[in-house]
Amino acid sequence: MGPALAAEAPADEVSPLTGREADALPTATEGGAVADITTALRLSQGAVRNHQSPAIGKSQARTRCVVLP
Repeated sequence: MGPALAAEAPADEVSPLTGREADALPTATEGGAVADITTALRLSQGAVRNHQSPAIGKSQARTRCVVLP
């Protein structure tokens, strides 16, 4: 979730990200390649991208590297 979105969310509110979306972000925000994430999560590259895309959209980030998990 981006800083602006995080600042607007109440502390007790549930994250807008699904569990898999949140799982697919930490390595990406550290500059990790999709291949690194596929190994860690045991998912295909397509599945990782399918989880990252909505997470990036929900966070209103421009790239996967600036999304805060």
